[in-house]
Amino acid sequence: INEDEPFGGFQQDATTVDVAVEGMAHTDSLVRRTSAEILGNLVEPRAQDALVAALDDSDHEVRLAALQSLARAGVSSAILEVASHLDDPDTEVRAQAIETLSTLTKYPGGLRAYLQPMLKDADGFVRSRAAVGLLRLGQHTEARDLLRSMAVLGEQDDRIHAIQAIAEWGDLEAFALIENELNDRHAPSPVRRAAAIALGSC
Repeated sequence: INEDEPFGGFQQDATTVDVAVEGMAHTDSLVRRTSAEILGNLVEPRAQDALVAALDDSDHEVRLAALQSLARAGVSSAILEVASHLDDPDTEVRAQAIETLSTLTKYPGGLRAYLQPMLKDADGFVRSRAAVGLLRLGQHTEARDLLRSMAVLGEQDDRIHAIQAIAEWGDLEAFALIENELNDRHAPSPVRRAAAIALGSC
């Protein structure tokens, strides 16, 4: 077994694929989620088909694992299926759909068309992930301003998400903004903690 690559030694083992695919139909969601994680490391058309089917699983953690595995396996043929989960009822799934699309989509024009509407998502975490995705593609004034506004004016969780996103993007111009958040004695301690971590990144 190749210890540097999980499941690397089993990629051509049909029995392993069979077991993982069968696991996707198990009544226990933990088994389905684990199977989805395994399938993301198996280079096999059946594994990819099972992951796409898992995007419609009733358990959000299984859908989340399937999206992560599709990204890891580089299954670009699943882009439309992934995009359909940008309106998933679960926040984490919508955010991961953004990340998976960003990984699988080769051309920025098409990706922008998917991510732009997500700046209006009801959840601040999803909005921040969409903003980062757009900023990775190049200058995007609306996404930049959204993050800066959320970092200062949002609710506590939104401020934290925005500060983390700014640090991930590497917005050097926002250095002073993050520094102000860190020095704001009235800011909640989790916000100041996020600002301290972000300053190190910026």
